[in-house]
Amino acid sequence: KKKNEPVKEDRMRESGELTTGSMIVKKEVEEVIPDSAEISELTGELDKKIEIFGHNLFNKKELSFEPNLSIATPDNYKLGPGDEVIIDVWGASQSTFRDYISPDGYINIDKIGLIYLSGMTIKNANEYLRDQYSEIFSGLSDDEQNADIKITLGQIRSIQIRVMGEVENPGTYTVPSLASLFHAIYLAGGVNEIGSLRNIKVARNGKDVAVLDVYEYLLKGKTSGDVRLYDGDVIIIPAYDKLVNATGMVKRPMYYEMKGNETAHDLVTYAGGYARKAFKGCLSIERYGDNGMQF
Repeated sequence: KKKNEPVKEDRMRESGELTTGSMIVKKEVEEVIPDSAEISELTGELDKKIEIFGHNLFNKKELSFEPNLSIATPDNYKLGPGDEVIIDVWGASQSTFRDYISPDGYINIDKIGLIYLSGMTIKNANEYLRDQYSEIFSGLSDDEQNADIKITLGQIRSIQIRVMGEVENPGTYTVPSLASLFHAIYLAGGVNEIGSLRNIKVARNGKDVAVLDVYEYLLKGKTSGDVRLYDGDVIIIPAYDKLVNATGMVKRPMYYEMKGNETAHDLVTYAGGYARKAFKGCLSIERYGDNGMQF
């Protein structure tokens, strides 16, 4: 467009909303309307800067999601090579035993011999060791029950997991065996600009064992999807399916990732609900179709 040439009213109105890459040109200001190549470049820059709800969760220093190694050993924790087990017997008999599980999965107990523990949960290992120890310690058999035994963890082993797909730093990571899915995503730098927060999968031995929807955690506080990881697990972050921009009179206007069966009501809920001055009787939806923008 040449300098100072009027802008036709049917092409652009100063009072209208802008689309990505468009520019308002006032008569008294010397400007140039960008050509298609410049618009394409501008669109790309804007797309990189859009704010998507939840995408900053895993790149904050204050939230590392590191496992708490000081907690009591969970009963469902599975033992493996490298774990240090502590076996305490008290009551009529007193004994303490410590050993690391060998690469073959065994510990070697005096007067008992090799005991295979790899793959057992803490609960199952405790019951199994009670039977083994009852042969050399009085008071542990079902008939007497004047002694007790408990197995706990000393040093825990490290495991290797892989984080693949749409994350900032995909790769193999070594984490404590108590680490969870959130911690692994944090180590990988979080999801990238096209990564999904609502369909994160954990594959184990070629099968999906868990699917995480981070919005359940962000909006409802649910941590059930933050599963504990096992050696060899593969975490897969696909690209998002639908991305919707909530603008106007909502409390938290920004982009949100939506599932296929979700509605405009769900979007308003994710956006924190209507703002105080919102007119709830009218909601406008703009969508790109085969013939351009549809309303």
